[in-house]
Amino acid sequence: YAFDYDPSAKAITNRRTIVSGFERGLPDGSCLDSEDALWNCRVVGGAAVARFSETGEQLGLVDLPVSWPTSCTFGGGDLTTLYVTSARFTMTPDHLAAHPREGSLVAVETAIRGLPEPKFGY
Repeated sequence: YAFDYDPSAKAITNRRTIVSGFERGLPDGSCLDSEDALWNCRVVGGAAVARFSETGEQLGLVDLPVSWPTSCTFGGGDLTTLYVTSARFTMTPDHLAAHPREGSLVAVETAIRGLPEPKFGY
């Protein structure tokens, strides 16, 4: 979903669907790039980060060596490295033996510049 945010009221309003019909995994953590696209981790076996336009059109898909990617952010000197965290809970010992990268941090070089994460404090 997308929302409007009013920082003075610290309130979100106007909930709306931005992506529908994408069936690979479930949505989890996201980040934005300099082209106003949303990068969304696809958890629960999605094994990918999907890139969507502001209107919800799929622009790209990055396959990952982990089945439960959980969150992502851009980093590196020019903000073109996509860092993706992953989970390994509930996975069987046999699955973990066959997929040793589960639970690791994955770095993917992209041709697209990300945005720095905003600093947030209470």
